[in-house]
Amino acid sequence: EITFESTTVEVTGDNTGLVTGNVSFLGATTEMTLEVTWNGEMARPWNAEEVVSGFHATGSLDIADLGLDRAIQFGLGPMVDNERPAFSASPGCSS
Repeated sequence: EITFESTTVEVTGDNTGLVTGNVSFLGATTEMTLEVTWNGEMARPWNAEEVVSGFHATGSLDIADLGLDRAIQFGLGPMVDNERPAFSASPGCSS
């Protein structure tokens, strides 16, 4: 399981920002900053009281920081770009 827990959010524009947090994988943790664009929000079609927001986020991390040095031998990394073209967040969710 890979997890990301945000620690700071910096607003950089009307719909953009930088979200910094900790990425954890197999017991190792490293800091990562994501460039985030807010795409908007809408109510769920099956529950108008539940509103969700959509985002686009990109970022890069050095897999060696997560203890995956051996993966480099197999052609992965050392830098891995991550792009989450669309994900949603609703109140009370964790990143």
